[in-house]
Amino acid sequence: MNLNGMNKSGWKIITVLVLNKYIEYEMEKKMLPTEIERKYTINHLPKEVDNILKITQKHIYRDPVCSIRVRKSEDFYTNEVKYTHTIKAKGKKTEIFSITELEKEITEEQYEEVKPFKGSTTIEKYRIIIPLEDGLKAEVDIFEKKLKGLIIAEVEFESVEQAKNFKMPSWFEKEVPHNEFSNRKMSTKTRKEILEMIGKKQLTINENILKDFQKRIK
Repeated sequence: MNLNGMNKSGWKIITVLVLNKYIEYEMEKKMLPTEIERKYTINHLPKEVDNILKITQKHIYRDPVCSIRVRKSEDFYTNEVKYTHTIKAKGKKTEIFSITELEKEITEEQYEEVKPFKGSTTIEKYRIIIPLEDGLKAEVDIFEKKLKGLIIAEVEFESVEQAKNFKMPSWFEKEVPHNEFSNRKMSTKTRKEILEMIGKKQLTINENILKDFQKRIK
């Protein structure tokens, strides 16, 4: 391959290809940090809440191995703002409920200078942190704009064994496929596709949840 005179876009492609090979290699050795989680719809919001975040995120790259996003998170109570760059990857031998995640903090300028990949839109949502039994927490995402009406709870676990043995609390409705309801995939869906995925029954439930949430944050 002739690298002389290669433009910025070409170097970016090579960088991503090398990154993918590195991720696959390290995943095989189980040397990278792994996120273990399950996703659910809910039927109401509990009264006890640990925190609320206002999140805006852009998915800037995807391929069969990994996806990359940048995120702005603002604490609803303290107004503290944090910017992060995250790589998520799933290999052929990745365990159930698991995904490799590499995250680092970035500056506001770094966040602002990148755009979503073609066909993807910026996601805006509120994240409500709710305590569960056994020291676990549910992160309930209430989506806005094109994704309005979508509400998903996510629980992160210490091990696959803990994830397999998890019993849903009464305010959870049902489990949904993790991959199908990933933020990255949601960012590429049309409004019609989103409504079809939610379903009429769950959409009615979510509209009532949203009304309750809006009252709480006024």
